[in-house]
Amino acid sequence: PAFFQMAYDALPSDGVMLLHTICGIDPRRAAEMGIPLTFALARFVKFIVTEIFPGGRLPSIEMVENLSTAAGFRVT
Repeated sequence: PAFFQMAYDALPSDGVMLLHTICGIDPRRAAEMGIPLTFALARFVKFIVTEIFPGGRLPSIEMVENLSTAAGFRVT
């Protein structure tokens, strides 16, 4: 929450923020989005979690949207 609030407060009133991030998607959300659950996708997710962000946790799309709008941003 502090990240989005700091970013919102740092921007001028007509400022725009571009957030480029990697989000995690649980299997139910993937199905809702029409993303097929394949072995290739599972291997990719394992690579991201173990090699790129070891010990980390990827936020969900909803988490990013909720925290950013709570800070005052409008998500488009």
